[in-house]
Amino acid sequence: MIGPDHRLDTLNFHFWHKDQGSDDRRFDPTDAEQGLLFIWDAETGARLIAIQDNRALQTMNWNKDESQILAIGIQGVRQYYTHLEDLITLGCERVNRNLTEGEWSQFFSDDPYRATCPDMPIPEE
Repeated sequence: MIGPDHRLDTLNFHFWHKDQGSDDRRFDPTDAEQGLLFIWDAETGARLIAIQDNRALQTMNWNKDESQILAIGIQGVRQYYTHLEDLITLGCERVNRNLTEGEWSQFFSDDPYRATCPDMPIPEE
């Protein structure tokens, strides 16, 4: 973690320029309109992430297992997760609860309710 009481000791990321893709060409960036940069998995064709305001980005940096990207640009450094499971874990850690049934139906109306944070309580309506 980086913050006023934390120090970054080690940064083990793979560097590549935003217009070049990863060295093994598995991940390819493509520009799109409205200031978005898309990162695609060249093996599966899946879009992994959309990063806003690519005009300000200068370098993209993958961590060793390619689960995170650091985006470095004139606006600073931003961290993006590329695996959905990591985003769910991060969300559960920050919110400390599951969605209510009302919240679930607002966003996932076609799916039956399920707990997204298995170790957290299901709140009452």
